[in-house]
Amino acid sequence: MWLKIRHNMEIAHRLSKDTTKCKQIHGHGMQIELAFENLEMGENGMAVTRFGSVMEFGSMKRKFRDHIDNMYDHHLVLNETDPFAGPIYRIVGIPIQTEGKVEFDGEQTFLPGLTTCPGEPTVENLAMWIGEWAAATFQSDVLCAIEETKTNGAVVRVVWTGTGTKVVR
Repeated sequence: MWLKIRHNMEIAHRLSKDTTKCKQIHGHGMQIELAFENLEMGENGMAVTRFGSVMEFGSMKRKFRDHIDNMYDHHLVLNETDPFAGPIYRIVGIPIQTEGKVEFDGEQTFLPGLTTCPGEPTVENLAMWIGEWAAATFQSDVLCAIEETKTNGAVVRVVWTGTGTKVVR
């Protein structure tokens, strides 16, 4: 048996190490689908994982949608090493001498809605990160499919080992 949950997210991102147009900040309306696999029918009519966890559909939908909305939806998603992912300062004075210090007004801030990630925010990586989160959260094997556009996307399979996740390559 399989259970499926879908949700959408509107994100801005850029691929900082790319040499094509994707190096520019741009946006996508993405559809994400989680398909939980290897489920059994439990005595109460609910799906159960191979590790015995009951899959309560309402709770699963809320957790998944909350995760997507809080982490990605209407966010700017950048690689944590991207220069645009660093702090922003307001400079109030530029010294004339090269040995002088730059004066800043107030504390550092970051781009509004910024979410950083441990690699390039490609559709492949987003599917992997969301799939790993889902497998760990629900202790179940999962396929995470993301449609980046109407014609392109990625699918990643992540298994729950009982103690952690493993991306199947």
